[in-house]
Formats: sequence, structure tokens, C-alpha cells
Amino acid sequence: MRTSSVIFLVFATLATLVTYAICLIRVIVVVFIVFFVVFVVFVRASAAALCVPGGTRA
Repeated sequence: MRTSSVIFLVFATLATLVTYAICLIRVIVVVFIVFFVVFVVFVRASAAALCVPGGTRA
């Protein structure tokens, strides 16, 4: 009885950790995508603003 309770507790803890890990991974992926999109838009806007006719480097 005691051993099965410990095993159940371990499995419940692992399931909770896996659930939190999946949620955390989703949040990280969403934040990374948003950051990447903002970065690309910022770089394009900067390149367009700093682009001088006859010069390719900023």
C-alpha cells in the first residue's frame, strides 16, 4: 500500500512537471516568434531608413 502510494505520487509529480514543461515551451516559442517578427520588422525599417542611394552599407 505504501509503495503504491509513493509510485502514484511520483507519477503525479512527473505528469505535473511534464504539463508545466509543455506550457513553458509553448510560451517560449510564442515569445521567440514575436521577438523574431519584431526584430525583422525593425531591421527592415532601419535598412530602409539608412539606405543611401549608391551605398549598400549602413
